[in-house]
Amino acid sequence: MKESTTRCTISPLRCDADWHRVRPQVEQLEASGITNPWMSWEAMFSLWKNFHREKTCWFIELPNGTDLPAVALWLEDTQRRHRLSWKILRSLDAMSIGIPPMFVPKGAEAASSRALAQAMPEIARSTDCDLVTLYRMENDPGLSLFHQLIAVDINARCTEYTQNQVIMLTDDLSVYMDSKMTSKTRRNTQRARRKIVKDFGEPVVFERMQGSPESSEESTRLWGEFLRLRSRSWQIAETGTEQIVDPIALDRWFSDIVGVWVHRGFIDLHLVRLGDIYVSALLVLSHGTDSWFTYTYYDTEYASYSPGLLGFIHAIETVHREGARRLDLGGEGASWKNRWATDQAPLLTIESPLGGWKATAWRLWSTVTNRSAPHTH
Repeated sequence: MKESTTRCTISPLRCDADWHRVRPQVEQLEASGITNPWMSWEAMFSLWKNFHREKTCWFIELPNGTDLPAVALWLEDTQRRHRLSWKILRSLDAMSIGIPPMFVPKGAEAASSRALAQAMPEIARSTDCDLVTLYRMENDPGLSLFHQLIAVDINARCTEYTQNQVIMLTDDLSVYMDSKMTSKTRRNTQRARRKIVKDFGEPVVFERMQGSPESSEESTRLWGEFLRLRSRSWQIAETGTEQIVDPIALDRWFSDIVGVWVHRGFIDLHLVRLGDIYVSALLVLSHGTDSWFTYTYYDTEYASYSPGLLGFIHAIETVHREGARRLDLGGEGASWKNRWATDQAPLLTIESPLGGWKATAWRLWSTVTNRSAPHTH
């Protein structure tokens, strides 16, 4: 590993006061960078305080030729691999659809990636970690960092973590709908609509709430229906029964992240009502021509009415009418998303050892187990 030619600043974040000390700098970068709903000081602080409070995060400041140095916020963690304990620096990526490796002002992406690659020796000395592992990295900034690591002769591996399913739309929505609404899908939606009228005495009703849940009594009521559907969903039930994550911590984090999205003007909630009963909800995050379809919840008791499908189609029509042209569906639950997507956006895992004998071991294991990996050096 070559010695760094970049002067970087590296400091630990171990308590609330440490996090608040760096908040103004990170938020200035947020305002000057590319918008990402999960890439904010508040979002990362919430992940740390709710799930990792006992662990150290590292604040890595990287000069990039602008007045705003780039910043990486990485979590120190441990993993068992090949019967060895590894001390790693990892991304704070949990529950995101995808994030870049660091906070970067627009136009300084390449210089910031180069600075980060050159700073790896200093990161190794300052943190005493064995390995950097960045998950759910967006494709373009992720590949930029990987290529910069290779350029300064640092061992690295870049593999596909998952693929986000993306809908790319033109101004003419009918082109997309004609390609995706098969005759079977059209029959199913028409049948569902007729069944709703027959059983509930009126057509399906679509309702929407934008902005803050506290902006009006109606917004509060609709948000309450969303939370009710969320609490009854199979996703939340599965999280609790399988102990995937502490459900109390998850609720605290969700409340925090919603607050972030409200503050940034992203919230766009779509609900489906049958008679007096709300049976489906889709939480969309909207910004300019981008929309992220983040959470879908529905009452399984009413599955025969296809409320999720009806609500999904209606949401696409609504956000398109208001200017959205790129809809990111995320990667999980990809079987149904594949049918609606027009493109795939790879999310990457980037790994780089930080020196010592474990770097040699990592390189040998990577050679043996990843001979077919498309990006390994």
